[in-house]
Amino acid sequence: MNPYLAMLSKLNNTVIYNGARDDFFEFSDPREALIFAQFTGSVLPVSREKLIDLGDTAFAERTANPLTVPPIWDLYDAEYLKRRKYVKMVQLYHVDRYGYYDRTAHYPYWAYEFEKQGYDLNELIFYNIDLAYSRQMDESFWEYIAGLHLRRMGFLITRFCPSGVEGQPDLIAFKDPSTADALKQIGVKGCFLVELDLIRLFGPATPQRDYEDRGAYTLVVEAESATSKMYNAIAWQVKRRGQPSAPKPGYLESGCFDFGYVAGPDFAREDYDVGIISNKGGEPFIKRCDITFSSPNVKTDALSELNALLKLWIARNIGVEEAIGLRRESHTIGGMLEELKQEIVQKDLHDVVKLFKQT
Repeated sequence: MNPYLAMLSKLNNTVIYNGARDDFFEFSDPREALIFAQFTGSVLPVSREKLIDLGDTAFAERTANPLTVPPIWDLYDAEYLKRRKYVKMVQLYHVDRYGYYDRTAHYPYWAYEFEKQGYDLNELIFYNIDLAYSRQMDESFWEYIAGLHLRRMGFLITRFCPSGVEGQPDLIAFKDPSTADALKQIGVKGCFLVELDLIRLFGPATPQRDYEDRGAYTLVVEAESATSKMYNAIAWQVKRRGQPSAPKPGYLESGCFDFGYVAGPDFAREDYDVGIISNKGGEPFIKRCDITFSSPNVKTDALSELNALLKLWIARNIGVEEAIGLRRESHTIGGMLEELKQEIVQKDLHDVVKLFKQT
């Protein structure tokens, strides 16, 4: 039995894993399957020749203006999205002797193999992984695991990083009680931001547990794929960056984040002041961060940026007529998108949600 998949099934009750195979599991809820697929950059088979590579949508997580990137439901036909449930771990990539990396080189082989076995390709997700090391899973898996825990705690999870932070952390999570009532109108408490794209496909989600702690918090997460890398992630990424001979400010030194976490395999440790999201065998292991690292003014600015991002992610799902009503004087597409961005950021979140619901 793969202990990491066993742990996954306990953090997400829509995951079905019976331990029979280490390279296969399934979701009972296609919405959750798509969240997993997008967040891990997985591939959705369509036919032996055609696929949807959700790795191509991942850059929307970091862009300065999310309005420039269409939501998933507007990029692909719903028929290719709504029945996904079986996750197959396969090695899609190929690296040649010149170092050229082809991300989906082996896709036709795997599509043919599973079609021969009687699978409907439109029900599958190909999770791209090095089969030689698949029992440890890859970094994106541990980012997703961290996100599952934080979602249950009421956080919004993104890969966007606020200004003032050197480098690019794996995950940022935030929550603000001032946004809670507006988000409830669309069935959101904690969520991966990509979930906002899926409301058009599946309707409002069933909100995750509403924790009593309603403070405004920001946190940063660094994920690793191997136990041996976790020590370095704590000492030379979250707390400091670089190498001992050439240190740089760590993510927590920015003052933007209340808490810092690392996520990765087989690291059930209590002797660190940062938070740890890991496993102990097939059980989740969670250690809370013991210290608050933020600087109040810096954190306030970071939270303001993140709340603006939230408005823009919701606004990506607003219809054309509603969006055109917000534009001003620009005569170019780029200018209009920038105008829309400024208009939306200045609006109250309740008003953005109202526009979304009217579409």
